[in-house]
Amino acid sequence: MTRIGGSACALAGYPKITLLTAGGHRLRFHYSHHGDLVVAARPPHAVRVADGGSAYFLLNKYRCDSRDTGLGRQLVVTLPEVRGSLTLQLPRYPMLDYCAARGPSATVAVSPLVARLADATAKLP
Repeated sequence: MTRIGGSACALAGYPKITLLTAGGHRLRFHYSHHGDLVVAARPPHAVRVADGGSAYFLLNKYRCDSRDTGLGRQLVVTLPEVRGSLTLQLPRYPMLDYCAARGPSATVAVSPLVARLADATAKLP
């Protein structure tokens, strides 16, 4: 996320995200802040973002092991303490497929906002 305002700001916490189909229908994923093999499991810290600067977050979803019933084509992002949201059109690949089954395939891991993208990634032991 890039700051286009006239002054610096501070962001702390997790972005609220919602995945939608191409037709704008909400996919009923469970969103987790506990990390996974890709996304870091770390608490949020304040990130100072200068005008023209950026803050990052990472999301990851496990594959569907059963037949998918929808594809995420739009990502709605709302930042903590920020009015409004941003809707991004997602590329065709990688696919964010939705499965109605419970378990890992219905969960999207979301990192906290960070100053560097590398800070959002899980560290291998």
